[in-house]
Amino acid sequence: MQPLASTSSAQATERRRLFELFAAAMDEAGVPWCLLGRVDEYPDHIASDVDFMVPEAALPRVAGIAARVASRAGGRLVQCLQHEIGAAYFAVCTTDGARVTFLHLDVSGDYRRGGRRWLSADDIVASRVRNVAGLWVPSTADAFVYYLVKRIDKRQLDAPRVAYLKSLRAQAPDACEQALRQRFGAAPAQRVGDALAGWQGDVDAAELGRLREMLQGALPRESLLASLRAAAAELLRKARRILQPTGLVIGFLGPDGAGKSTLIERMTAEVEPAFRQRRYFHLRPNLLIRKRASAAGSADRPHDQVPRPSWQAVLKTALLCVEYVAGWAVRVRPLQVRSTLVIFDRYFHDMLADPRRYRLAASPRWLHAMSRIIPAPDVWIVLDAPVEVLQARKSEVDPQGSAKQRTAYRALAPTLAGAHLVDTARDVDACVAEINGIVLGVLAARTRGRLGLAAEGGGR
Repeated sequence: MQPLASTSSAQATERRRLFELFAAAMDEAGVPWCLLGRVDEYPDHIASDVDFMVPEAALPRVAGIAARVASRAGGRLVQCLQHEIGAAYFAVCTTDGARVTFLHLDVSGDYRRGGRRWLSADDIVASRVRNVAGLWVPSTADAFVYYLVKRIDKRQLDAPRVAYLKSLRAQAPDACEQALRQRFGAAPAQRVGDALAGWQGDVDAAELGRLREMLQGALPRESLLASLRAAAAELLRKARRILQPTGLVIGFLGPDGAGKSTLIERMTAEVEPAFRQRRYFHLRPNLLIRKRASAAGSADRPHDQVPRPSWQAVLKTALLCVEYVAGWAVRVRPLQVRSTLVIFDRYFHDMLADPRRYRLAASPRWLHAMSRIIPAPDVWIVLDAPVEVLQARKSEVDPQGSAKQRTAYRALAPTLAGAHLVDTARDVDACVAEINGIVLGVLAARTRGRLGLAAEGGGR
């Protein structure tokens, strides 16, 4: 997911509340857990994902617990992403006006790679201890081995992480060495220990790769039956990711002066943490037709352009139709699968409401037919405001044109599946709060449906 933006004190307090509710709910449900990674500042400062480890058998129960926590907190469970066979990522959020606070939970079971089980969640959770903050964490030796294995596996080990590993080993050197020997054998443990002693700064990725191969070779392969089960589970996971993508496509429409740019920027900043990344498109996917500079004056006075002849209009819109269909398949759909927030500022359907902007004399029947062929965004946000407000913000269109635009967009909105008409004559924060609620509501309903969960509570 996206890293958390700068956090206000209120959001830090809210994130702590969500974290403590989840930890308490896990205890209440009888699910043993422990935190992973560097949690020295928890629960006061949670800057990124919260990594939990639970026994493999308990993994299917976590989604329901996360949903109940969201409901109790007056928020929503808006995302569940299974990024590995034995690991799932949850995004819980609450809202306070236009501000959204997220808690990201990365819950995993056994650590598996390459048909081998590197670490057993049952063993780590069984030896967990309470830290000074009263939170369940692995024993020092388990924390050392987990962090070392994870960094070697990812081939990412910089100077601060090296220092952290050395500090863990210094706390319990004998236990750390014994833990390495139990998992990988004496010779690999010795080699890793020697390497760690010599590391002073960032570690070369090639060296980490060699250590990874050595450690993997020291582990026994899982049985053929276990490997087949894992392969089938991985195939099912990938199929679900493709057929049920966790990304979301939002199309913004509205007359000139409705405030699209401002609201897109504000809304995106708030809801982006529910996704891995974001992508912005203006009007089209830009696959076959690249964006080019507009004719002089056309951007400032869009309705002053001379309409195209009918044959040119048909050819141009047909080409646009191909652009949308191909662009969706090649660009947009893969982004959805990769859990991306995709924003379209205007879309093909904009031509139905404002044909003059696109040099069309009117909105002919064949244009409506083409609009039904083109894949549509998951959510439509149609912005609306009185003519005097539109004119005060943008005067490129005359009052009569603004009135005509407004009427056309208001008529278009009910014909679009998943469309929401938003009054932007209000304060910006109020508009952002409404749009956030729409987007988060769609995510929450989709997540509940896919997980087979009961309805959650509303926003806080």
